[in-house]
Amino acid sequence: MKNKFENIIYVDSNVNRVSCDGDMTNSIDGHPLVYMNFSSKKSSSLVKDINQVQCDYCGRQFIKK
Repeated sequence: MKNKFENIIYVDSNVNRVSCDGDMTNSIDGHPLVYMNFSSKKSSSLVKDINQVQCDYCGRQFIKK
């Protein structure tokens, strides 16, 4: 069983986009490569940047330091 903290990845505070393809250690754990943004492209003045995103496929969380 995986430790719940293995699904948390800390990234540099300057990172604006991350990618996830699941845990590719074996064929059943992977999923399509997806990209997630920490900020909205709609309007940087109206929408605050977020410091955490989560993969919809595997639940892995990416958190800015």
